[in-house]
Amino acid sequence: MQDMIEELKLRLQKLKGKTDSEENLKVHIIMWLLEKLGYDRDDMDFEHSLCRKDKVRYADIYVQLNGNNGLFVETKKYGKDLEWDDIKQLEEYMNMHQIIWGILTNGRQYYLINSSIILNGSKNDVLGRVVLYVEIGIGKGKGKNEKYLKYYSEKNIFEDKGTYFYRDIAQFFAFHQLKDSSKEKYQNTLYNFFNYYVQGGHKYTIYNWDRHLALEEVTVNDVIDFLKAERPFGRPYSGNVPKAKCAHIITMFQVLEEMGYIGSHRVKNLLERAHEEFEVKDGEENFCNLLTKNNINTILNKLKETNKPNKIMIFTLCSYYGFDRNTIVEFFALPWECVDFLNHKFMLHGRNYHMVSLLENALHDMKEKYKSRGIKAKAIYVSKKGSRYLPVNKDSVNAVFDEDIKKINEGDESWKLFNPQNTRALLISAMFDSGCSLEEISYLTGASVSQILRYVTNEQIIKAGEKRWKNGSKKGKDNHPFKDIFDEVL
Repeated sequence: MQDMIEELKLRLQKLKGKTDSEENLKVHIIMWLLEKLGYDRDDMDFEHSLCRKDKVRYADIYVQLNGNNGLFVETKKYGKDLEWDDIKQLEEYMNMHQIIWGILTNGRQYYLINSSIILNGSKNDVLGRVVLYVEIGIGKGKGKNEKYLKYYSEKNIFEDKGTYFYRDIAQFFAFHQLKDSSKEKYQNTLYNFFNYYVQGGHKYTIYNWDRHLALEEVTVNDVIDFLKAERPFGRPYSGNVPKAKCAHIITMFQVLEEMGYIGSHRVKNLLERAHEEFEVKDGEENFCNLLTKNNINTILNKLKETNKPNKIMIFTLCSYYGFDRNTIVEFFALPWECVDFLNHKFMLHGRNYHMVSLLENALHDMKEKYKSRGIKAKAIYVSKKGSRYLPVNKDSVNAVFDEDIKKINEGDESWKLFNPQNTRALLISAMFDSGCSLEEISYLTGASVSQILRYVTNEQIIKAGEKRWKNGSKKGKDNHPFKDIFDEVL
């Protein structure tokens, strides 16, 4: 593949002034590249005619394959930067012929389009149907995703269907829209993982078009092997890298399952396995002392200065209730009727939670702010998308930590570890040390006992047990089920 990329660069450089002609580009570059990617020249139909409403249009190249399979390739001048309208034009050609795969290129840029991707937003947002984007670095120009050009091949799209994994990634992004900075991180993880997965010999199995069973066959061990392969010779990961990568992969599978795109998935316990396989030691001592009363007060004082109650709510839900990001987003999507200001409680997942004063005040301020601005929001925390106000997503939760909390004490490396996951873990550990039972911690945070035990060391458990046993409390020796028998004086 790398040899093909290098030859492609040489061919583009040789064209020089001839690149202004689309025909030169088609003949000297695109036809050569398509053959290199496994397509047969005899299957190519040039200036393929398309009829729509009595108007004839012509697609540059139509590659006719077996059955209903086919590929449209639309070329533009080398010097023209490809735009939204160009993608839209190609998509229209594909829809007219009921073809789901298409390539748009100017020789330097290559868009791979799949028209079957379901768009969650505007019907005109065709960028959501871009499966892969490759840019070839010419001269001193820097390329982008060059190694993924292989997924444009006849073998990967139409035979082994490895490219369909990238179609699924694009579908995930269409369902779960992210900020560009977050999307880039997710792409890096997901692209690399599925590249590793395909290279390992996995093909995209489809038993029927209603179920994407290839994704359902991905296991926790597949991901763990991928993470180990990225660190050969036992080199350790730094910081929370393995957790972050696992979170990216789990999120994709969860979203696709929630949207009914897949029936189920087998990576639900990925974070637990990653914790066992890649125990992070860097900064551990400072990390354990991160969620202190002094630090909490410092954070709250800074957040209050922003005069944004949503930030106070997010940090309170993390550091007092121990909610994870999914639960926080679910809380913000609740109707206001679930908040009982009179009795100082709110209802979530069928449970009644006592509202601490800080959360109650922030909720009251949020409601008043909406009222003063004339925002008719049914949910607790919303953002404007087009003409509608919709509940916020996980990006709003992450932003409070990334854009506010981590910057409070930039001189302290341990503060970089502040995020929703770590805050939840540290709270659970602190609650256990303060005498809260596993049942109480589980009730408040929603964490399972197995999750709680991930954040509580064996030493903490022994120490807490010894204290309760010696005190003779109902939680200790007085509650032993057979005390009356063995403590009876004969």
